Amino acid sequence: MTWMRRKVWIAGAALTLALGAGGWWWSRRPARIQAILVKPFAGQATLAEPLRQEVLEDLARIPGLRIVSEPAAPPAVTGVLEAQVQRTADRIRIVAELSRADGHHYSTRTIDRPIADLPVVAEDVAAAVNGKARRKKAPQYKPALTAYDAYLDGRYRFGCGDFANAISRLEDATELDPTFARAWAWLSIAKQYLTDSGSVRPNMALPEAREAADRAAALDPDAAESHLALGISNLQYDWEWNDAKTELDRALQLSPGWKVAADWRERWNEAMGHGPEPPFHFANVPDVKDDGEARKLLEDAEDIRVETYMSAAALALIANRIHDTDSTFRWLDQAYDERCVQLPYILWDPSLPRSDPRFADLMRRMKLGGTE
Repeated sequence: MTWMRRKVWIAGAALTLALGAGGWWWSRRPARIQAILVKPFAGQATLAEPLRQEVLEDLARIPGLRIVSEPAAPPAVTGVLEAQVQRTADRIRIVAELSRADGHHYSTRTIDRPIADLPVVAEDVAAAVNGKARRKKAPQYKPALTAYDAYLDGRYRFGCGDFANAISRLEDATELDPTFARAWAWLSIAKQYLTDSGSVRPNMALPEAREAADRAAALDPDAAESHLALGISNLQYDWEWNDAKTELDRALQLSPGWKVAADWRERWNEAMGHGPEPPFHFANVPDVKDDGEARKLLEDAEDIRVETYMSAAALALIANRIHDTDSTFRWLDQAYDERCVQLPYILWDPSLPRSDPRFADLMRRMKLGGTE
């Protein structure tokens, strides 16, 4: 890169220097930094925390840089990023500091720009720092400010585990700007997480998640978020194991250190029986203390499920616990019909009646056992 081109690039990406943790600041960082700790940003939480998550996703695209939750040893190879975020009307002011875990201070930058610049500039940083993350077309798209506000609020609520309200705000973002690919991707992901909690009927919620993932991929097929949304849909709803692996691997290729994508890639391993069954929280399922309570719950389950969704997969496990084999398979079949997201994982439970021919038939229908 010539000096003139570097100078023009620096001028055009001022905000990105801190938000993307890339560009000039990162290209000139001491080569010894191998890991980065991004501390919680100070400021209004509904703005500061989503921005921090955007920064983490951009950092994850930089090859050879690890994202850590605490200083790595030795401290001389760990950078620490801190920032103060303040918004006034449609402008944002950020004071970002980069230091080393042993206390050595590298630099402080103050950025004051229109908040509408944030989405595109963050993407530009990832492309400028990591050529492998460069999109086929230079990102020229800026979402409407009202849509971006709704998106940030949705991302904040998602980070707090408030998936229902996150979905509502991300839906607002896509309605305000139907071409906002990142909002569509995170809407799909949020719907997947809500379904994963066991509080909604999967075959009603997951088709919408799949549609949102398809919209994201059509609008931005080179975004890690789009591939992650598709990968989760293939894993949790379509049960297309090879397609899920391909999409999740692609998300990690675009963002090698992205923990969210890495966690879902591990979930694929667990669905294939290559790891421990992940812990599930089944909403609306009481803790039965003995066989009598279990039988009473199974007797009342159909009536309960008319009013409140209760996972068929959870009921199958309860039936199996009291050795009611017919009820176990009846609820496993119901879980299959409802596309219960927990079903692929619980099938590896060794306590299930695996010698029963009905079990082999279910595994065949699930296309499990021979996929690698």
